[in-house]
Amino acid sequence: MLDIVEPQVAWEFMNAVKSSKAFIDVGAAADGWYTLKACKVNPNVLVFAIEPLLKEYKYLLMNVKNNCPKRVIPLRLALGNREDIINIDTESVKMTTLDTLVTKLNLHHVDLLKMDVEGAGAQIIEGGIKTITKYKPVIFYEIHNEAELRSLEVLVK
Repeated sequence: MLDIVEPQVAWEFMNAVKSSKAFIDVGAAADGWYTLKACKVNPNVLVFAIEPLLKEYKYLLMNVKNNCPKRVIPLRLALGNREDIINIDTESVKMTTLDTLVTKLNLHHVDLLKMDVEGAGAQIIEGGIKTITKYKPVIFYEIHNEAELRSLEVLVK
């Protein structure tokens, strides 16, 4: 694994994850870069690695199994602003909200949230506003479009 993923925020991420107990990696992708870095930097972190696409998810499972299987819970689903079955790249995928996921997982805190979701971030924030408001996690958020950019206004209120 090369350390070239978003090098401009890598230091900030490493610093934030050091004290995190619960990290939700939305859009973990095949390499699980943030997931695996979290495990390497913080031996006490529990990571929920979310990836909806089957091929990416299968590679994520292998990477997790080979690197930190006891501290990562991989989940094949999409996050959004409602409960639904959606199509992503011709695949049907279950979608839930961040708020519902946190409730179902019985999490008592969320310290860190990373979203790299190719334009769906505004819907994730909408579906996770209770969690974000309650736990105030550090958020790493890759902006892909205007809707995601406008959703930042909700986060800074």
